[in-house]
Amino acid sequence: MADGKDLSKFMANPEPFRGGKDNKYATTWFKSMDQLRQAVQMKDKEALFVAASYLKGPAELWWDNLEEQIKT
Repeated sequence: MADGKDLSKFMANPEPFRGGKDNKYATTWFKSMDQLRQAVQMKDKEALFVAASYLKGPAELWWDNLEEQIKT
């Protein structure tokens, strides 16, 4: 069987997440990120880094503020 990291080339790239009030969109985006995490066997820290790289606009600002609070 192929290594989990090899499976990533067969998976679609998740769309950037910009936030918003549509919970269905947020849930769908989160599930796609989780499928990617499982397929390539990412560690939690790696998954956070990858997911954060797909946050744009208001979602990116939210994450930047939250991340700063966690560090302090």
